[in-house]
Amino acid sequence: MGTQNGGLHSRSPAYVAPPDGVQRTCATDDQEKKLVRVLRKVYQTIERNEIRISEQDRRDVIRQEWEQLALVIDRLMLIIFIGATVTVTLVVMVPHEYDCACSGKTELKACA
Repeated sequence: MGTQNGGLHSRSPAYVAPPDGVQRTCATDDQEKKLVRVLRKVYQTIERNEIRISEQDRRDVIRQEWEQLALVIDRLMLIIFIGATVTVTLVVMVPHEYDCACSGKTELKACA
C-alpha cells in the first residue's frame, strides 16, 4: 500500500490509477473532490460523536455523584428516624418517676 493514494489499496473501487503518461482528467478531479468531501463528512461525524460521548461521560459522572449523595442522605435520615422513633417510644412507655419529685412527693406509691 502506498501513501501517495491517500492510503487506498490499488484494488479498492475508490482508487482509479491514471495510465502512465496520461494527465488527470476532469472526471478524476471530480472523483477526488467527492472523495475529499465524503472524508470530511466522515471526519466531522466522528468529531461530533466523540464530543457527544465525552458529554455523555460527563453527565454520567455527575449523575453517579448525585446518586452517592442521595444514598448518604438517605442513610442519615434513616438513622435519625430510628433514633427519634426509639426515643419517643421510650418516653411514652417508661413510667414518669421524675413527675413526683417535682411535686414534692417522695414515695412512688403516692405519685401513682
